[in-house]
Formats: sequence, C-alpha cells, structure tokens
Amino acid sequence: ITLSGDNCSLLCENGVDLEGIVSSGDYNTIDGGGWDTISYVASGANAITVSGVGTTLQNITGHTPTGSDRPALGISGTYHKVLNCKVLYGGEDGIDIGAGSTHNVVANCVVLDCDALGIMINGPRNRVIGNYILSAATIGISVTDGGDNSVITGNIVQDSGGDPIDLNDAG
Repeated sequence: ITLSGDNCSLLCENGVDLEGIVSSGDYNTIDGGGWDTISYVASGANAITVSGVGTTLQNITGHTPTGSDRPALGISGTYHKVLNCKVLYGGEDGIDIGAGSTHNVVANCVVLDCDALGIMINGPRNRVIGNYILSAATIGISVTDGGDNSVITGNIVQDSGGDPIDLNDAG
C-alpha cells in the first residue's frame, strides 16, 4: 500500500495482513487498529516506510524476516509520530530513524526481536519515550553521531547482545 499524497488515511480493522506500507506524503495517518494487523515484507523493503512530514503511524505490527537487512519500521523526514507500534521481528533494526530526520517521536512501542539494533536514532532532536525492547542482537537503543539533542527516557531494554543504550560521543 502506498500513500503518496498529502492528508491520506489508512485505517484498518484489527487483524489485517499487509505486504508493506509506504507513506511518502505529508500529514498522513496509518492506524492498524491493533497489533494483529501485520505488515510483512519478505525481502528488499521495510515492512513500513514513513517519509515526508508529520505522519502518524499507530497500532500496527511490522515484520521483516531474519537476514533481510531491512528494518521493520523505517522513519525518515520530520515531525512523525510512531505510537503503540510493535515489531515482531526486524531483519536489521526494529525501528530506524534515518539520518537527517528530526523532531520525530517513537513512544510506547514494543520491539520483540531484531538482527541488529532495537531502535536506531540517526537524526537530531528525536524523542524515544516509554518503549520496550525485548531482544536486540546488538544494541537496544543507539544514538549515532548525528543524533544529537535527542531525548531517550522511560525505555526498558531487556536482553540486548551489546549495550542496552549506546550514545555515540558526537550524538
């Protein structure tokens, strides 16, 4: 499913199976209706990709298979809200906030398992609040050199292969 226009909405009843979602317009709304709505992509893409400005993504599960080298939820752009989402499995990262992406909020999400990082913050001035990362192969939450002035608070990281939370020295 592609939402390429502005002010588009995708509202699902809980329990829908999807094969990838891309939101490239501004101020869109994607609501899966609950965690039983799953966007799964076998290879070559994120389960859910959000770019542009001001999209709200909520109440949905993303899943990419092991070894796919793609995050389940890929976020780029500004002023997005990722609320109450679940990552069943991330073939790379669970949730990836791209380089240069600013003023995004990831709140009350659950990352159950991923091949690399639970939540990756590559851009400045993002907020990661009240999330639960159960199993990340490397780091639970990572703030890269570009992630300066970001806020990470109230998160729980359990069973990460490396640091629970890693702040790079320039981040």
